[in-house]
Amino acid sequence: MTSARLDLQQAVEDLLALDQLLLSSDLEETGSGSLQEFFAARPNLLLLIPGAFISDLLPAAYLAQCSILHEFRADYAVANNERSKFIFIEFEHAKEHSIFAVKATTKAHQSYQWSRSFEHGFSQIVDWYYRLDDYHRTARMQEHFGVPAIRYVGLLVIGRDCFLQRAGLTQRFEWRRRHTVINSLHVHCVTFDELARELRTNCNRLLATAQWLSR
Repeated sequence: MTSARLDLQQAVEDLLALDQLLLSSDLEETGSGSLQEFFAARPNLLLLIPGAFISDLLPAAYLAQCSILHEFRADYAVANNERSKFIFIEFEHAKEHSIFAVKATTKAHQSYQWSRSFEHGFSQIVDWYYRLDDYHRTARMQEHFGVPAIRYVGLLVIGRDCFLQRAGLTQRFEWRRRHTVINSLHVHCVTFDELARELRTNCNRLLATAQWLSR
């Protein structure tokens, strides 16, 4: 993993760049100008993520394409200094049908089903939880992470607010993410718009703390 220290001033600039990126409503996960390319170039945004989902993780390192026990892979991982707490992050694309796809259309009604992209990303996190629990407190954990046990959460970032609101599917999305618990762990799911808001809230909180401490 790459050791890193959060640079709040740079994070402010990176958040502005994220706002500009999200002016486009159709964003690819990979390739030129993609979400993966954007976040890979802005590690301070990655270091801001834990504050919204695992508050006692003080970010000190990150890794792209993080292997999970040599079987599964997360797009990114952020860890504390001791490498004992992790947030594993999966990005999917941010398009109209990233979360829900049209199932059927009639003159009076249009129905939706969970998209393949959403189910793929969601299943990735379920697999991470499965394998990490399977090897919990075994020699494999020590060999892979350097500690006998880790605390962790998984995060799926996918889609855009505007498409959920347009289709009236926000409550359905909210219900699934609130009530899905795997082995006592939530599968965290947010849109890229929500992620941007969470990162800004965390950044502002840290800036306020830093200003208070400097008095």
